[in-house]
Parts: sequence; structure tokens; C-alpha cells
Amino acid sequence: MRGCKQKNGMSDLPPKFAIALHTLAMERHVLNEPKTLTVQVEEIGMFGERLETENLAFNPVRAGGKLRIDWSREVDIAPGGRAWDALDATLRDDGSWAALRFTVRDVADATGRALGGSAVDLRKLLEAGRDEAEGKLRELTLKEASGGVAGQLTVSIVALDAMRRVRAEARAPAAEGTEEGQLAASLARTLKREAAEASISAEVRAQREREGVARRDAEETARLVAAMANVVGATLQLEVIAARGLAAKDSHLFSADSSDPYVIVAFAGETIGKTEVVAETTEPTWECDKPGKPERPTRITKLTGAPPTAGTRSRKSSIRSL
Repeated sequence: MRGCKQKNGMSDLPPKFAIALHTLAMERHVLNEPKTLTVQVEEIGMFGERLETENLAFNPVRAGGKLRIDWSREVDIAPGGRAWDALDATLRDDGSWAALRFTVRDVADATGRALGGSAVDLRKLLEAGRDEAEGKLRELTLKEASGGVAGQLTVSIVALDAMRRVRAEARAPAAEGTEEGQLAASLARTLKREAAEASISAEVRAQREREGVARRDAEETARLVAAMANVVGATLQLEVIAARGLAAKDSHLFSADSSDPYVIVAFAGETIGKTEVVAETTEPTWECDKPGKPERPTRITKLTGAPPTAGTRSRKSSIRSL
């Protein structure tokens, strides 16, 4: 078509970066009964949204071990746009994350543990430079956290034209070493950093809100303890039952981030007890009526003043959430 080519031979139309998922197969030792699954796609910040399939009802027996997905997303790679800047910054910085990661999860698994995952390295795709590879079906081997094979995911990726266009535009000013080229590189890095910060801002705000609730609860508990300390002959008994919305301090490759929380109780500046550690959770529970929990909650008793005698009253407080 006339008018659709620039002097350098490239089309005026912005190239597209497209990802499509086609079929999913899971090994029997990973999935041997009907499950509801989802496939998450982690990319480099081009799309500006969470990439994830709808819930997929997978019956390995009826599906013959393979599930058809038919999911796809695409974005225009235009100069000055979010996708262009993210791709440009990634291809310039050899130390940055430059892969598409695909992760299969069980929707009913509250721990967020991955059944399997795989990745496609964009730099290797660009270096290969084979036109026939553009958009072809690729069967990725899904690996478990232990390294075993979990299944296969068939995908197709349209990215070579977009990456070549971005690389060609980036190399011209860089080769000349001009001030304009240096400013462009600096701007690209800034835009990538701002995009990353924006993607986590919602989670940061939520975490700060949870920390504010926890702080107010702690202050209320401190006032209660201070009031009890002034009661001569009273017994203060605390039952540590549960905590909610804790920060995840431990990172995991194939499962959701978590922590190993426990509670330390201090009274009048003195540590008087500590609960057991609950592994890999941000929602720990020490209640005795929960399956797999101890026979009784962690119970800490503190005497203030003289021991209670006949006629003195005992006060008991259960901290329901920290």
C-alpha cells in the first residue's frame, strides 16, 4: 500500500505486542480431579493491567488431559506510549526483567501456591530474529517449585516487529552519543520506574491502612493493660487468638508471599510471654477450636499487686485481633 512505509522501510502503523494462550495440559500427579484453574501472565509493564484468564473449569478426564483456553491480549507499541517506554527501557537495560512469565494456579487454594510456571525471554526472542517464529505456537513446559514437570501450556507471541522498531529507534541517538539521546534514555528509565511505582501504589495504600488499624488496636490494648496495672490484687489473663492483615515479609517464587508470625506480650516494660510461630501465613490463628491448632489458645497470666484472695475479683481479656 502506498503511504504506509517510512524511508527506513518500516510501516507508519504502530506494531502490536500480542500474547495468546491456546491449550493447557496438566500431569496426573499434579491434577487428577476436577479443579478450577487460572493462568496469570506477568509482563514488563506494557499493558498497565493485571493479565489473567477467567476461571477455567478443568476436568482432566473429560478434557482428555488437555483444556482449550482461547485467551489473548494485545497492545499498540507507539512512540511516547506506556507500552513503548516499558519495552524501550527493558531492552536498553541488560539487568532488568525481560521475560513473560506464565503461572497456573488453583483458584480454591487459599495459599496462592502455583501448580506450575514457565517463562519466555524476550531478549532471546529478539536475538533469534526469525520471522517465521512470529506468532507461531510454542509449547512451554510448566515446572513445579521442586523442579518437576507440572504440564504444558501452548502460547503464541507477536513481538518481534515491535521489539525491532523500539531497538532501531533507540540505537540511532545512542550511536551519536548526543545529549538528546542521553535525555531520552533517562526519561525512559524514569517512566519505567513511575509505572512500576503506580502498579504497587494500591497495595501500599492497603498495607498502610492495615497497619493503621493494627496500631490503633495496639494503643487500645495498651490503655487496657495500663488500667489493669492500677488494680491491686487483680489477675490479667490474655488469650492471643488471631491476627489479620499482617505484612508478607517472605517472598516465594511459586507461591504467594507470606510471613511466619508470632506474638510477644509485654507488661509494664517486661516481656511476660510469647506465642508459638504459625508458619507461612499473614492470617495466623491460635484458637483451640481450629483444626490442627493447639488444645488451648496461648494463655498468658500476669499478677499485679497482691495475689487475689477470697472476695477479690479477677478480670479477663481476650484480644480477638491484633
